[in-house]
Amino acid sequence: MSESTPIRLAALIREKRQDAGLSHEALSVSAGVDRSTISLIESGKRVPTISTAERIAVALGVRLSELIAEAEK
Repeated sequence: MSESTPIRLAALIREKRQDAGLSHEALSVSAGVDRSTISLIESGKRVPTISTAERIAVALGVRLSELIAEAEK
């Protein structure tokens, strides 16, 4: 994973959340992740663990592998 992949992943999570019409709170409840964690991930201040990233992906209706592949483009 290149250095910029986590930044692109963060932007992609934000984009998919907004496209789905979800607030930070709604995504956090659906993913079982604290709202502040979602915010920190989207702002690039925290890199999610694989487990957290997978829960977010599932809540967004995509596979984690798809998110990562798109972020690596």
